[in-house]
Amino acid sequence: MLEKQYLIEQTCVIRFIDLGEQYENYEVLGEISKLKKRVDNLEIAPKTLFENQREIWTKYIEAQELLIKHLQEPFSCTGKYNLTKQKNNKDEVSRYKFKVDLVADKNDEY
Repeated sequence: MLEKQYLIEQTCVIRFIDLGEQYENYEVLGEISKLKKRVDNLEIAPKTLFENQREIWTKYIEAQELLIKHLQEPFSCTGKYNLTKQKNNKDEVSRYKFKVDLVADKNDEY
């Protein structure tokens, strides 16, 4: 997110008027003028700030892609599995259940 010196948050009401319509609410015109002055006094964010943000988001997206790719890989199983029928309220087979042992990586860190 950009720092406060590079942006202004302002709630505004937008009123569309016809080209021929006179708009004489000078209080509103004064508020618009003050807002324009505030915008004119804003600093332009340095290019490095945008580049850093782009780099952070790029790394985040790459990490998400790696995570998704890893989660899409099939699991390695050991042995055979037996299907067990699961019945619904009408005593019809609606699904099957099975249990398998997954191959666990040897990790002595824990």
